[in-house]
Amino acid sequence: MSQPGVRDYIGSARISLRELKVHKKLEKTFELFDEERRACGSVYLSLRIYDAKEYAYNNTLDSYSNVAQSKMIINGVVTSIVNKFARAGLEDIDHIIGMLFMKDNSGQQRVTRAMFKEFVLQDMSVEGLNENQVDIFLKTHDLLSQRELISKHELRAIFEFPFMEARNRLIEEEAHLPGP
Repeated sequence: MSQPGVRDYIGSARISLRELKVHKKLEKTFELFDEERRACGSVYLSLRIYDAKEYAYNNTLDSYSNVAQSKMIINGVVTSIVNKFARAGLEDIDHIIGMLFMKDNSGQQRVTRAMFKEFVLQDMSVEGLNENQVDIFLKTHDLLSQRELISKHELRAIFEFPFMEARNRLIEEEAHLPGP
C-alpha cells in the first residue's frame, strides 16, 4: 500500500516462458490472483523476442537502448572504415574520399547512399562490416540520417579525425616492430 487504506496491489500471474522461447512471441490473457490466491482479475500480455541487430535495422531507433546500440554500430563502422583507410597507405583522407567521388557523374560533388555502401563494402572491401551495419550507420548518423546525397564535407567531418588517429596508431605500431 502506498497510501493508508488504499490497496495498490492488483495481483500476480504465473507465466510460462516456454511458449515465448519456442514461438518468439506470447499473446495471452492471464488470470490474476491476490495474496490469498483468490482470482481478482486478468491481464492481457503481449511479449516478443527480437534479434537486437535486426530490430534496430528494421525499426526507428527511438528508445535509449536502440540509440545506444546504433551509436555502437556507428562507432564500429567508422572504426572499421578508418582502419582500412589507414592501411591503404594514403596520408590524407581527401585522397580516399576522392576515390569515392570519382563515382559521381553528375558534377554535384555528392554521392548516393548506395554509392557509399558499394565503395565501402565492395571497392574498399572493409573487413568486419556487413550491409545491415552500413545501412544502420547511414540511417542513424546525425549528419547522414536525413540525406539521400552525401557531400565530401559531410564525409570529411565524420572520418577525418578518426582517420588521423588510426593513421597515427598504425605509424606507432610500425615503429615498434622489430627490424630485420
